[in-house]
Amino acid sequence: MANPDKNRFNVNQQSLDAQQANQRSINDSANQARCKNCNWGITPNADICENCGEWQLTGKCNFCYAEFEEGQRFCAECGNPPTGINCGQCGTLSHFDFCPKCNAALTRQSNETINMIANSVEFQNVVNVLVAPVDAETFNTNAQSNQSDLEMTALKNYLSKFSEKKTKKKDMFSLNDSSGMNVQDNINSLEQSKQNITAEERQELARKQKESLALQLLEETRNKTFPNNQEARKFFGALKILLPQVIQKRNPTGWRCNAYYNLHAGGPQECSATCSGGTWIYETKTETALNYTVI
Repeated sequence: MANPDKNRFNVNQQSLDAQQANQRSINDSANQARCKNCNWGITPNADICENCGEWQLTGKCNFCYAEFEEGQRFCAECGNPPTGINCGQCGTLSHFDFCPKCNAALTRQSNETINMIANSVEFQNVVNVLVAPVDAETFNTNAQSNQSDLEMTALKNYLSKFSEKKTKKKDMFSLNDSSGMNVQDNINSLEQSKQNITAEERQELARKQKESLALQLLEETRNKTFPNNQEARKFFGALKILLPQVIQKRNPTGWRCNAYYNLHAGGPQECSATCSGGTWIYETKTETALNYTVI
């Protein structure tokens, strides 16, 4: 049986190798742009440094990229403090609409994005799939249930052999198997056991297939692109709040960007190319929760 921890390590190692190879490529490029804080090689038009997190676009609002003057307290375009916001929950200075440390919503725009996603057709389709009543009869059983079917068929065939011997006296045979058990009782017991197993297995399979369908609907977000990096970070920050409550009680292990396929443990706030889109990577758990609150 495959070791899930080993598989997860291999995935993380592959992502790390790809990220290091990408950084070597950037560092080897002629006329490479460098972070003004740590001298790390950065991609063209990067708004943050992926190494130290320093904001790179001096004189531009951290949230909407509008230009502002030195000493200006609030951006004339978006209304936020142009050089960042101190998170009210953990105290972290954030350049983003969602805190990079605790993912708290920090701006009016972040709350608007949560509402927008929660009320979108795509998200409502996911919710509708998950809250629909489970119809276990519409799902196939697994191998254990199929084995019960085979056993039931064998017993019924065994019983039918006796029923066909109508010419023999009733007391010349008994509906007992070699172990002395009554075959009809065995059939009744197995039928009851099969019904119990089937109901339990089908309920579990139904839940898994519903969740799989919901995740398929959410796959559309993987290919979603954005006009700029901050719009992407805002979208995926809101999605991080909604998804663990709607799909599963999961913890994201990181956010993988489409541009370089890097896995960022801290989320899209660590990526300088979020406008190309990406996806949250979650650890798997079995407990489901369907309650969520829209701010």
